[in-house]
Amino acid sequence: MVTRAEKSAELSFDRNLRSSKVTQYTPKITVPKPFNFDQNNSRKRKMNDQAGSSTSAAGKYISQAKAIEDFHSKTPARFRVASRLNPGVIPKGPMKAMTTTHPQTPNFVKRTRAKVYIESQQEKDEKELEEIKKYKFQAKPVNKAVLSGPSKLKEVEKKGSTKPIGFNFASDKLEPKTDKGHRTPVKVFKARAVPTGIFDGVKGLQEKQHIPATKPQSPKFACKGRVRAVEPVEEVPTIPKFYKPAPTTTGVVFAKEKPRSVTKPVPFNFDASDRERFSQKEKRVQEALEEERKLASSFKARPLPKPSPSKLPDVLKLQPTKPQPFKMAMEQRCESRLKLTEQQKEEQEKEEREKRLFKANTSYDKILHGEGWKPHLEHKATEPMEFELNSTTRAHKRGEYDEYRRQLDDECKMREQMDQEQREIEEADTVKELRKQRETHAKPIRNYKKFDVTKSDKNLTIPQGPNFSDRFKK
Repeated sequence: MVTRAEKSAELSFDRNLRSSKVTQYTPKITVPKPFNFDQNNSRKRKMNDQAGSSTSAAGKYISQAKAIEDFHSKTPARFRVASRLNPGVIPKGPMKAMTTTHPQTPNFVKRTRAKVYIESQQEKDEKELEEIKKYKFQAKPVNKAVLSGPSKLKEVEKKGSTKPIGFNFASDKLEPKTDKGHRTPVKVFKARAVPTGIFDGVKGLQEKQHIPATKPQSPKFACKGRVRAVEPVEEVPTIPKFYKPAPTTTGVVFAKEKPRSVTKPVPFNFDASDRERFSQKEKRVQEALEEERKLASSFKARPLPKPSPSKLPDVLKLQPTKPQPFKMAMEQRCESRLKLTEQQKEEQEKEEREKRLFKANTSYDKILHGEGWKPHLEHKATEPMEFELNSTTRAHKRGEYDEYRRQLDDECKMREQMDQEQREIEEADTVKELRKQRETHAKPIRNYKKFDVTKSDKNLTIPQGPNFSDRFKK
Protein backbone atom coordinates (compact mmCIF):
# COMPACT_ATOMS: atom_id res chain seq x y z
CA MET A 1 0.00 0.00 0.00
CA VAL A 2 1.22 3.49 -0.89
CA THR A 3 0.67 6.10 1.77
CA ARG A 4 -0.45 9.66 1.23
CA ALA A 5 2.91 11.00 2.37
CA GLU A 6 4.69 8.96 -0.30
CA LYS A 7 2.29 10.20 -2.94
CA SER A 8 2.77 13.81 -1.85
CA ALA A 9 6.55 13.29 -1.86
CA GLU A 10 6.38 12.01 -5.43
CA LEU A 11 4.14 14.89 -6.53
CA SER A 12 6.04 17.76 -4.79
CA PHE A 13 8.57 19.31 -7.12
CA ASP A 14 10.73 20.84 -4.37
CA ARG A 15 11.42 17.50 -2.68
CA ASN A 16 12.28 15.86 -5.98
CA LEU A 17 15.00 18.43 -6.52
CA ARG A 18 16.71 17.47 -3.23
CA SER A 19 16.21 13.74 -3.75
CA SER A 20 19.13 11.53 -4.79
CA LYS A 21 17.07 9.37 -7.16
CA VAL A 22 18.35 9.26 -10.75
CA THR A 23 15.51 9.76 -13.27
CA GLN A 24 15.66 7.77 -16.48
CA TYR A 25 15.42 10.27 -19.40
CA THR A 26 15.00 9.00 -22.96
CA PRO A 27 15.84 11.77 -25.53
CA LYS A 28 13.39 12.28 -28.40
CA ILE A 29 13.82 13.86 -31.84
CA THR A 30 12.81 17.53 -31.87
CA VAL A 31 9.80 18.20 -34.08
CA PRO A 32 10.04 21.60 -35.84
CA LYS A 33 6.98 23.82 -35.46
CA PRO A 34 6.26 27.28 -36.96
CA PHE A 35 6.33 30.38 -34.77
CA ASN A 36 2.89 31.84 -34.04
CA PHE A 37 3.58 35.49 -33.18
CA ASP A 38 0.16 36.70 -34.40
CA GLN A 39 -2.40 34.23 -33.05
CA ASN A 40 -5.35 36.66 -33.25
CA ASN A 41 -4.69 37.82 -36.83
CA SER A 42 -6.56 35.04 -38.65
CA ARG A 43 -6.56 36.88 -42.01
CA LYS A 44 -2.76 36.78 -42.36
CA ARG A 45 -2.68 33.13 -41.32
CA LYS A 46 -5.24 32.24 -44.03
CA MET A 47 -3.24 34.08 -46.69
CA ASN A 48 -0.05 32.26 -45.66
CA ASP A 49 -1.87 28.92 -45.73
CA GLN A 50 -3.15 29.65 -49.26
CA ALA A 51 0.29 30.73 -50.51
CA GLY A 52 1.91 27.61 -49.00
CA SER A 53 5.28 29.30 -48.52
CA SER A 54 6.31 27.29 -45.44
CA THR A 55 4.03 24.22 -45.82
CA SER A 56 3.99 21.43 -48.35
CA ALA A 57 1.05 20.13 -50.42
CA ALA A 58 0.02 17.63 -47.70
CA GLY A 59 -0.05 20.37 -45.01
CA LYS A 60 3.11 19.21 -43.22
CA TYR A 61 5.34 22.00 -41.89
CA ILE A 62 8.86 22.22 -43.39
CA SER A 63 11.49 24.37 -41.73
CA GLN A 64 13.70 26.84 -43.61
CA ALA A 65 16.86 24.74 -43.13
CA LYS A 66 15.11 21.62 -44.43
CA ALA A 67 13.75 23.54 -47.47
CA ILE A 68 17.24 24.85 -48.32
CA GLU A 69 18.74 21.34 -47.99
CA ASP A 70 16.02 19.86 -50.26
CA PHE A 71 16.58 22.65 -52.81
CA HIS A 72 20.30 21.78 -53.10
CA SER A 73 19.94 17.98 -52.97
CA LYS A 74 16.57 17.21 -54.66
CA THR A 75 14.81 18.47 -57.79
CA PRO A 76 11.74 20.65 -57.17
CA ALA A 77 8.25 19.36 -57.98
CA ARG A 78 7.67 22.05 -60.63
CA PHE A 79 10.32 20.43 -62.88
CA ARG A 80 8.37 17.15 -62.97
CA VAL A 81 6.18 16.94 -66.09
CA ALA A 82 2.75 15.39 -65.63
CA SER A 83 1.83 12.50 -67.96
CA ARG A 84 -0.90 12.89 -70.57
CA LEU A 85 -2.83 9.84 -69.40
CA ASN A 86 -2.82 10.88 -65.72
CA PRO A 87 -2.42 14.70 -65.64
CA GLY A 88 -2.74 14.88 -61.82
CA VAL A 89 0.05 12.35 -61.13
CA ILE A 90 3.68 13.60 -61.22
CA PRO A 91 6.19 10.92 -62.39
CA LYS A 92 8.91 9.86 -59.97
CA GLY A 93 12.53 9.19 -60.82
CA PRO A 94 14.69 10.53 -63.65
CA MET A 95 13.27 11.83 -66.94
CA LYS A 96 13.16 9.45 -69.93
CA ALA A 97 14.96 10.30 -73.14
CA MET A 98 12.86 11.41 -76.13
CA THR A 99 12.27 8.86 -78.92
CA THR A 100 12.55 9.41 -82.69
CA THR A 101 9.56 10.85 -84.59
CA HIS A 102 7.58 8.51 -86.87
CA PRO A 103 6.91 10.09 -90.31
CA GLN A 104 3.33 10.18 -91.62
CA THR A 105 1.83 10.98 -95.02
CA PRO A 106 0.30 14.47 -95.47
CA ASN A 107 -2.82 12.91 -97.17
CA PHE A 108 -3.06 15.32 -100.10
CA VAL A 109 -6.49 15.21 -101.87
CA LYS A 110 -6.48 15.25 -105.69
CA ARG A 111 -10.19 15.92 -106.15
CA THR A 112 -10.14 19.44 -104.75
CA ARG A 113 -7.28 20.61 -107.00
CA ALA A 114 -8.47 22.31 -110.24
CA LYS A 115 -6.45 21.81 -113.43
CA VAL A 116 -5.80 25.04 -115.38
CA TYR A 117 -5.78 24.67 -119.16
CA ILE A 118 -3.68 27.14 -121.18
CA GLU A 119 -4.15 27.50 -124.93
CA SER A 120 -1.12 27.14 -127.17
CA GLN A 121 -0.14 29.60 -129.88
CA GLN A 122 -1.24 27.18 -132.65
CA GLU A 123 -4.78 26.90 -131.18
CA LYS A 124 -5.02 30.69 -130.95
CA ASP A 125 -4.01 31.03 -134.67
CA GLU A 126 -6.63 28.44 -135.71
CA LYS A 127 -9.37 30.36 -133.86
CA GLU A 128 -8.38 33.62 -135.59
CA LEU A 129 -8.53 31.92 -139.05
CA GLU A 130 -12.04 30.58 -138.32
CA GLU A 131 -13.25 34.09 -137.31
CA ILE A 132 -11.75 35.56 -140.53
CA LYS A 133 -13.53 32.96 -142.68
CA LYS A 134 -16.86 33.69 -140.98
CA TYR A 135 -16.62 37.41 -141.76
CA LYS A 136 -17.87 38.32 -145.28
CA PHE A 137 -17.92 41.77 -146.96
CA GLN A 138 -21.38 43.04 -147.97
CA ALA A 139 -21.74 46.26 -150.06
CA LYS A 140 -24.39 48.74 -148.95
CA PRO A 141 -26.70 50.56 -151.52
CA VAL A 142 -26.16 54.22 -152.49
CA ASN A 143 -28.23 56.71 -150.52
CA LYS A 144 -30.83 58.38 -152.81
CA ALA A 145 -30.73 61.61 -150.83
CA VAL A 146 -27.23 62.21 -152.23
CA LEU A 147 -28.58 62.38 -155.84
CA SER A 148 -31.51 64.67 -154.97
CA GLY A 149 -29.25 67.54 -153.87
CA PRO A 150 -28.10 69.36 -150.74
CA SER A 151 -30.68 69.61 -148.01
CA LYS A 152 -31.42 72.91 -146.32
CA LEU A 153 -29.73 73.22 -142.95
CA LYS A 154 -31.46 74.70 -139.92
CA GLU A 155 -30.62 78.29 -139.19
CA VAL A 156 -28.70 78.78 -135.94
CA GLU A 157 -29.89 81.61 -133.74
CA LYS A 158 -27.21 84.12 -132.84
CA LYS A 159 -26.76 84.69 -129.16
CA GLY A 160 -26.52 88.21 -127.84
CA SER A 161 -23.38 89.69 -126.25
CA THR A 162 -22.85 89.10 -122.55
CA LYS A 163 -23.79 91.96 -120.27
CA PRO A 164 -21.55 92.59 -117.24
CA ILE A 165 -23.29 92.33 -113.87
CA GLY A 166 -21.78 93.60 -110.63
CA PHE A 167 -20.77 91.26 -107.82
CA ASN A 168 -23.28 90.66 -105.07
CA PHE A 169 -21.13 90.51 -101.92
CA ALA A 170 -22.72 89.79 -98.53
CA SER A 171 -20.57 92.47 -96.90
CA ASP A 172 -22.31 95.20 -98.99
CA LYS A 173 -25.68 94.32 -97.48
CA LEU A 174 -24.44 94.74 -93.92
CA GLU A 175 -25.15 98.04 -92.19
CA PRO A 176 -22.14 100.11 -91.05
CA LYS A 177 -21.45 99.86 -87.34
CA THR A 178 -22.08 103.22 -85.64
CA ASP A 179 -22.58 104.08 -81.99
CA LYS A 180 -25.91 105.93 -81.87
CA GLY A 181 -25.44 107.20 -78.30
CA HIS A 182 -21.78 108.35 -78.48
CA ARG A 183 -20.77 110.49 -81.45
CA THR A 184 -17.16 111.47 -82.03
CA PRO A 185 -16.81 115.28 -81.66
CA VAL A 186 -15.27 117.19 -84.58
CA LYS A 187 -11.96 118.80 -83.58
CA VAL A 188 -11.44 122.43 -84.63
CA PHE A 189 -7.87 123.71 -85.07
CA LYS A 190 -6.93 126.73 -82.93
CA ALA A 191 -3.48 128.32 -83.09
CA ARG A 192 -1.79 129.10 -79.74
CA ALA A 193 0.06 132.35 -78.94
CA VAL A 194 3.87 132.43 -78.95
CA PRO A 195 5.33 132.37 -75.38
CA THR A 196 7.08 135.65 -74.48
CA GLY A 197 9.67 133.94 -72.24
CA ILE A 198 11.68 132.89 -75.33
CA PHE A 199 13.11 136.44 -75.69
CA ASP A 200 14.43 136.62 -72.07
CA GLY A 201 17.10 133.94 -72.45
CA VAL A 202 17.81 130.23 -72.08
CA LYS A 203 15.64 128.58 -69.46
CA GLY A 204 15.12 125.10 -68.10
CA LEU A 205 18.80 124.11 -67.77
CA GLN A 206 20.16 123.25 -64.33
CA GLU A 207 23.08 125.09 -62.81
CA LYS A 208 26.44 123.35 -62.82
CA GLN A 209 27.19 121.62 -59.54
CA HIS A 210 30.58 122.33 -58.00
CA ILE A 211 32.24 118.99 -57.13
CA PRO A 212 34.88 119.24 -54.37
CA ALA A 213 38.37 117.87 -55.02
CA THR A 214 39.14 114.39 -53.75
CA LYS A 215 41.48 114.06 -50.81
CA PRO A 216 44.23 111.42 -51.16
CA GLN A 217 44.29 108.65 -48.58
CA SER A 218 46.58 105.67 -48.17
CA PRO A 219 45.01 102.32 -49.23
CA LYS A 220 44.21 99.86 -46.43
CA PHE A 221 44.88 96.35 -47.69
CA ALA A 222 43.25 93.60 -45.58
CA CYS A 223 45.99 91.04 -44.84
CA LYS A 224 46.34 88.37 -42.17
CA GLY A 225 49.81 89.54 -41.12
CA ARG A 226 48.83 93.22 -40.81
CA VAL A 227 47.44 94.41 -37.49
CA ARG A 228 46.09 97.83 -36.56
CA ALA A 229 48.17 100.04 -34.27
CA VAL A 230 47.07 99.34 -30.72
CA GLU A 231 47.33 102.00 -28.10
CA PRO A 232 49.65 101.02 -25.25
CA VAL A 233 47.77 99.87 -22.16
CA GLU A 234 49.28 99.60 -18.72
CA GLU A 235 49.57 95.96 -17.82
CA VAL A 236 48.28 95.06 -14.36
CA PRO A 237 49.96 91.98 -12.83
CA THR A 238 47.39 89.29 -12.15
CA ILE A 239 47.58 87.27 -8.92
CA PRO A 240 47.09 83.51 -9.48
CA LYS A 241 44.05 82.16 -7.64
CA PHE A 242 45.11 78.48 -7.59
CA TYR A 243 48.31 76.52 -7.84
CA LYS A 244 49.14 75.02 -11.25
CA PRO A 245 51.23 71.84 -11.06
CA ALA A 246 54.28 71.43 -13.27
CA PRO A 247 53.65 69.57 -16.56
CA THR A 248 54.74 65.93 -16.66
CA THR A 249 57.44 65.34 -19.24
CA THR A 250 57.80 62.13 -21.21
CA GLY A 251 61.40 62.66 -22.21
CA VAL A 252 60.63 64.93 -25.20
CA VAL A 253 62.05 68.46 -24.94
CA PHE A 254 59.70 71.15 -26.33
CA ALA A 255 61.17 74.20 -28.06
CA LYS A 256 60.39 77.56 -26.52
CA GLU A 257 57.94 79.75 -28.36
CA LYS A 258 59.50 82.75 -30.10
CA PRO A 259 57.95 86.19 -29.44
CA ARG A 260 55.77 87.36 -32.35
CA SER A 261 56.73 90.65 -33.96
CA VAL A 262 53.90 93.15 -34.68
CA THR A 263 54.10 95.08 -37.96
CA LYS A 264 53.98 98.84 -37.57
CA PRO A 265 51.84 100.80 -40.11
CA VAL A 266 53.82 103.30 -42.23
CA PRO A 267 52.13 105.83 -44.63
CA PHE A 268 52.59 105.21 -48.36
CA ASN A 269 54.45 107.74 -50.57
CA PHE A 270 52.30 108.59 -53.65
CA ASP A 271 53.05 112.33 -53.88
CA ALA A 272 54.50 112.33 -57.45
CA SER A 273 51.70 110.22 -58.99
CA ASP A 274 49.01 112.28 -57.21
CA ARG A 275 50.40 115.58 -58.54
CA GLU A 276 50.41 114.34 -62.15
CA ARG A 277 46.86 113.04 -61.83
CA PHE A 278 45.56 116.33 -60.37
CA SER A 279 47.28 118.38 -63.10
CA GLN A 280 45.64 116.27 -65.87
CA LYS A 281 42.27 116.57 -64.19
CA GLU A 282 42.54 120.40 -64.05
CA LYS A 283 43.41 120.51 -67.77
CA ARG A 284 40.29 118.48 -68.63
CA VAL A 285 38.09 120.78 -66.51
CA GLN A 286 39.46 123.90 -68.26
CA GLU A 287 38.90 122.34 -71.73
CA ALA A 288 35.28 121.52 -70.83
CA LEU A 289 34.72 125.14 -69.61
CA GLU A 290 36.16 126.58 -72.85
CA GLU A 291 33.85 124.41 -74.96
CA GLU A 292 30.82 125.60 -72.96
CA ARG A 293 31.86 129.27 -73.48
CA LYS A 294 32.20 128.73 -77.25
CA LEU A 295 28.75 127.16 -77.42
CA ALA A 296 27.25 130.07 -75.42
CA SER A 297 28.85 132.66 -77.76
CA SER A 298 27.77 130.79 -80.95
CA PHE A 299 24.04 130.77 -80.02
CA LYS A 300 21.77 132.13 -82.80
CA ALA A 301 18.06 132.71 -82.25
CA ARG A 302 15.58 131.60 -84.86
CA PRO A 303 13.31 134.17 -86.54
CA LEU A 304 9.75 134.68 -85.32
CA PRO A 305 6.93 132.99 -87.18
CA LYS A 306 5.02 135.22 -89.62
CA PRO A 307 1.58 136.44 -88.51
CA SER A 308 0.00 135.44 -91.88
CA PRO A 309 -1.10 131.80 -91.91
CA SER A 310 0.88 129.43 -94.14
CA LYS A 311 -0.74 128.03 -97.25
CA LEU A 312 -2.06 124.51 -96.90
CA PRO A 313 -0.95 121.94 -99.52
CA ASP A 314 -3.23 121.32 -102.48
CA VAL A 315 -5.52 118.34 -102.22
CA LEU A 316 -4.68 115.70 -104.78
CA LYS A 317 -7.66 114.72 -106.90
CA LEU A 318 -7.78 110.98 -107.25
CA GLN A 319 -8.82 109.58 -110.63
CA PRO A 320 -11.76 107.19 -110.74
CA THR A 321 -10.91 103.51 -110.75
CA LYS A 322 -10.98 101.85 -114.17
CA PRO A 323 -12.45 98.34 -114.30
CA GLN A 324 -10.04 95.68 -115.58
CA PRO A 325 -10.60 92.01 -116.28
CA PHE A 326 -9.76 89.61 -113.48
CA LYS A 327 -6.60 87.52 -113.73
CA MET A 328 -7.12 84.35 -111.82
CA ALA A 329 -4.22 82.03 -110.95
CA MET A 330 -6.27 79.18 -112.42
CA GLU A 331 -6.41 80.90 -115.82
CA GLN A 332 -2.65 81.51 -115.85
CA ARG A 333 -2.01 77.85 -115.10
CA CYS A 334 -4.47 76.63 -117.74
CA GLU A 335 -3.46 79.04 -120.58
CA SER A 336 -1.50 76.42 -122.53
CA ARG A 337 -4.30 73.89 -122.11
CA LEU A 338 -6.96 76.37 -123.28
CA LYS A 339 -4.92 77.23 -126.38
CA LEU A 340 -4.63 73.57 -127.35
CA THR A 341 -8.37 73.01 -126.89
CA GLU A 342 -9.18 76.08 -129.04
CA GLN A 343 -6.86 74.86 -131.81
CA GLN A 344 -8.45 71.41 -131.74
CA LYS A 345 -11.94 72.96 -131.93
CA GLU A 346 -10.94 75.08 -134.95
CA GLU A 347 -9.50 72.03 -136.76
CA GLN A 348 -12.65 70.01 -136.07
CA GLU A 349 -14.86 72.83 -137.38
CA LYS A 350 -12.75 73.03 -140.59
CA GLU A 351 -13.07 69.27 -141.16
CA GLU A 352 -16.84 69.43 -140.58
CA ARG A 353 -17.17 72.33 -143.09
CA GLU A 354 -15.24 70.39 -145.73
CA LYS A 355 -17.43 67.34 -145.16
CA ARG A 356 -20.61 69.43 -145.56
CA LEU A 357 -19.51 70.81 -148.93
CA PHE A 358 -21.01 68.49 -151.59
CA LYS A 359 -20.02 68.64 -155.29
CA ALA A 360 -22.22 66.53 -157.50
CA ASN A 361 -20.80 64.84 -160.63
CA THR A 362 -22.73 66.20 -163.71
CA SER A 363 -21.47 63.59 -166.24
CA TYR A 364 -24.47 61.22 -166.18
CA ASP A 365 -23.25 59.19 -169.23
CA LYS A 366 -20.10 58.14 -167.39
CA ILE A 367 -22.15 57.21 -164.31
CA LEU A 368 -24.80 55.22 -166.24
CA HIS A 369 -22.81 53.63 -169.13
CA GLY A 370 -19.25 53.74 -167.80
CA GLU A 371 -17.32 50.99 -166.05
CA GLY A 372 -17.98 50.45 -162.39
CA TRP A 373 -15.50 50.81 -159.56
CA LYS A 374 -13.21 47.88 -159.09
CA PRO A 375 -11.02 47.34 -156.05
CA HIS A 376 -7.27 47.34 -156.68
CA LEU A 377 -5.85 44.17 -155.19
CA GLU A 378 -2.16 43.53 -154.79
CA HIS A 379 -1.17 39.89 -154.38
CA LYS A 380 2.20 39.73 -152.67
CA ALA A 381 3.96 36.59 -151.52
CA THR A 382 4.49 36.36 -147.76
CA GLU A 383 8.12 36.62 -146.76
CA PRO A 384 9.29 34.30 -143.99
CA MET A 385 10.42 36.16 -140.84
CA GLU A 386 12.59 34.99 -138.02
CA PHE A 387 10.61 34.14 -134.90
CA GLU A 388 11.58 33.50 -131.32
CA LEU A 389 9.65 31.08 -129.16
CA ASN A 390 8.80 31.80 -125.54
CA SER A 391 10.37 28.50 -124.55
CA THR A 392 13.81 29.59 -125.86
CA THR A 393 13.68 32.90 -123.93
CA ARG A 394 12.57 31.06 -120.79
CA ALA A 395 15.35 28.50 -121.18
CA HIS A 396 17.91 31.32 -121.59
CA LYS A 397 16.61 33.11 -118.45
CA ARG A 398 16.57 29.83 -116.53
CA GLY A 399 20.22 29.22 -117.43
CA GLU A 400 21.19 32.69 -116.18
CA TYR A 401 19.24 32.11 -112.94
CA ASP A 402 20.91 28.70 -112.39
CA GLU A 403 24.32 30.26 -112.87
CA TYR A 404 23.44 33.02 -110.39
CA ARG A 405 22.27 30.41 -107.84
CA ARG A 406 25.50 28.44 -108.31
CA GLN A 407 27.55 31.56 -107.59
CA LEU A 408 25.52 32.22 -104.41
CA ASP A 409 25.98 28.60 -103.24
CA ASP A 410 29.74 28.80 -103.85
CA GLU A 411 29.94 32.05 -101.85
CA CYS A 412 27.94 30.50 -98.97
CA LYS A 413 30.21 27.45 -98.91
CA MET A 414 33.32 29.64 -98.89
CA ARG A 415 31.90 31.69 -95.97
CA GLU A 416 31.04 28.54 -94.00
CA GLN A 417 34.52 27.17 -94.58
CA MET A 418 36.11 30.46 -93.45
CA ASP A 419 33.89 30.53 -90.33
CA GLN A 420 34.78 26.92 -89.49
CA GLU A 421 38.50 27.63 -89.81
CA GLN A 422 38.10 30.73 -87.60
CA ARG A 423 36.24 28.66 -84.97
CA GLU A 424 38.95 26.00 -84.97
CA ILE A 425 41.63 28.66 -84.47
CA GLU A 426 39.62 30.25 -81.61
CA GLU A 427 39.04 26.85 -79.97
CA ALA A 428 42.76 26.05 -80.16
CA ASP A 429 43.56 29.41 -78.54
CA THR A 430 41.01 28.84 -75.75
CA VAL A 431 42.42 25.33 -75.09
CA LYS A 432 45.93 26.79 -74.82
CA GLU A 433 44.74 29.44 -72.36
CA LEU A 434 42.90 26.85 -70.24
CA ARG A 435 45.97 24.63 -70.11
CA LYS A 436 48.08 27.57 -68.99
CA GLN A 437 45.54 28.44 -66.31
CA ARG A 438 45.38 24.84 -65.01
CA GLU A 439 49.13 24.58 -64.54
CA THR A 440 49.92 24.21 -60.84
CA HIS A 441 52.06 26.93 -59.32
CA ALA A 442 53.56 26.63 -55.85
CA LYS A 443 52.20 29.19 -53.43
CA PRO A 444 54.37 30.66 -50.64
CA ILE A 445 53.76 29.60 -47.02
CA ARG A 446 51.71 32.11 -45.10
CA ASN A 447 53.11 33.66 -41.94
CA TYR A 448 50.57 34.07 -39.14
CA LYS A 449 50.86 35.96 -35.87
CA LYS A 450 51.82 33.95 -32.81
CA PHE A 451 49.03 33.22 -30.33
CA ASP A 452 50.02 32.71 -26.70
CA VAL A 453 47.46 30.91 -24.54
CA THR A 454 47.38 32.55 -21.08
CA LYS A 455 45.24 32.10 -17.99
CA SER A 456 42.27 34.43 -17.56
CA ASP A 457 42.19 36.90 -14.66
CA LYS A 458 38.45 36.38 -13.99
CA ASN A 459 37.29 34.34 -11.00
CA LEU A 460 35.39 31.10 -11.41
CA THR A 461 31.58 31.15 -11.22
CA ILE A 462 30.17 30.03 -7.86
CA PRO A 463 27.13 27.74 -8.30
CA GLN A 464 23.98 28.70 -6.41
CA GLY A 465 20.61 27.03 -6.01
CA PRO A 466 17.46 28.37 -7.67
CA ASN A 467 15.71 28.81 -4.26
CA PHE A 468 12.29 27.56 -5.34
CA SER A 469 11.02 27.04 -1.78
CA ASP A 470 8.72 29.56 -0.09
CA ARG A 471 10.40 29.26 3.31
CA PHE A 472 12.89 32.09 2.84
CA LYS A 473 10.33 34.55 1.44
CA LYS A 474 8.52 35.04 4.77
